[in-house]
Amino acid sequence: MNTDDNLARTLSILKSSAAVRSLKIKLTKKHSACLTFEIESPSQTSLSRLCTHDIPVTVLPRRLWAGLAEPRLPQFSVSLDLPALRLLRPVVERMRAIGPRLTVSASRSGRFVLRVESDQAVVATHFGQLRTHPAGEDG
Repeated sequence: MNTDDNLARTLSILKSSAAVRSLKIKLTKKHSACLTFEIESPSQTSLSRLCTHDIPVTVLPRRLWAGLAEPRLPQFSVSLDLPALRLLRPVVERMRAIGPRLTVSASRSGRFVLRVESDQAVVATHFGQLRTHPAGEDG
């Protein structure tokens, strides 16, 4: 499993948690350099649960930093409130079984579409009438 897969899995665990009391992200050296996520969640008792995920990473020396550029991100013109995670997660997990690439699109009219393609099928899930916000609006 590569670093992207490990990071995606850790973030999905974090998103699916009902409540997170605290999150620490640290660069640590275990057997090799790791990005360590320490997630503290409340439990049924008065105690807290601590979950730790270590993701192996490659640390680039400072002398190589000048050659790196920030990725280009397309300008967006709208933002919208997504459907509840409890609705999205099962859809995305089922789509993952169909194909490796998920396409996400949204429109100013409040329409949100998840789409996956394979040799056998094209599957899309449409969510409509979501609340939109003008680009750049905080909140």
